[in-house]
Amino acid sequence: MVTVIVAIVSIASAGKWGDIKNWQKYYSTIVFFMAADLAYNALTASKRLWEYSGILPHEFISLFVMFTIYPSVMLIFLPKWPSKALQQVIHILKWVIIFSAVEWVVSLYGEIAYHNGWNIWFSVLFNCVMFSTLILHHKRLLLAWPIAIGAGAIILYFFHIPVS
Repeated sequence: MVTVIVAIVSIASAGKWGDIKNWQKYYSTIVFFMAADLAYNALTASKRLWEYSGILPHEFISLFVMFTIYPSVMLIFLPKWPSKALQQVIHILKWVIIFSAVEWVVSLYGEIAYHNGWNIWFSVLFNCVMFSTLILHHKRLLLAWPIAIGAGAIILYFFHIPVS
């Protein structure tokens, strides 16, 4: 239920502060974001690090999040990218804090469960890499792919996720 509320707030926020009229400018990064999450779900299906829990299966909730929250967030995050370096760092940190705080609240309500050594602090670190990679994808598309693949490989190795 908390995830549904987060989705509604995300969509409403994108309607108010997002660049919906120019969604095409952000489309490839939205798809990149969704593809990375789909890859996580596929590669960790036998040994998840975290998963949504509730009355619906993880896969359904994950798709719901991908198609509601991710596009909404990207329509706010990407167009508001500042030009100065310090402001860029602050912009990323602001979104890391927002995403991490929302995840923490969702976990308090039992809608996210952590497994196999993953915890909220790994999510905070992951969110730092994720938002940096998303902006890199938006600005320099081809540079983001090796970073995303490398980060994924590190996670698979570090957490001993079997890939067959």
